[in-house]
Amino acid sequence: MIRTVIFASAIALSAPVIAQETQTPPAAPSETTATQAPSEAAPAAPAQEAAPAAQAQPAGASQVAQVVDADFPAYDKDSNGELSQTEFSAWMLKLRQAGGDATPETELTAWAGAAFAQADADKNKTVSKGELTRFLAG
Repeated sequence: MIRTVIFASAIALSAPVIAQETQTPPAAPSETTATQAPSEAAPAAPAQEAAPAAQAQPAGASQVAQVVDADFPAYDKDSNGELSQTEFSAWMLKLRQAGGDATPETELTAWAGAAFAQADADKNKTVSKGELTRFLAG
C-alpha cells in the first residue's frame, strides 16, 4: 500500500510535466528569497530554478527506484526486462486509478500514451527500469 502511495504521488507529479510537453509556457520570474539579491531573481536561469528540485530529488528518486525494482516484474508480462507501451500503460493507469483519479478512461489512455513517449528516453519503443525511475522521479 505504501509503495502504491509513493508511486501514485510520483505519477501525480509527472502529470503536469506531460501536459506541458506540447506547450512552451512563458518564462515566469522567480521569487526573491532571503538568500537571493533582487538582481539575481530577475533573470531566472533554468539552472537556478532546477537547483532546489535537484537537491530534493535524491530521497524521492531512491524511494521511486525501490518501488520500480519491487513492482516492475509484475507488469513486465513477457519478462524481457523492459515495458512495452501496453505494459507501461496498464501500470500507469492502475496507479492513477488507485490514487483516486476519476479522469475518463479515454483521457487516461491518451495521457498514458504521452507518458510512455516521454518515459522512453532512448526512443526504442520500450521503457527500462532506469527510464521509468528517471521519468517518475522527475
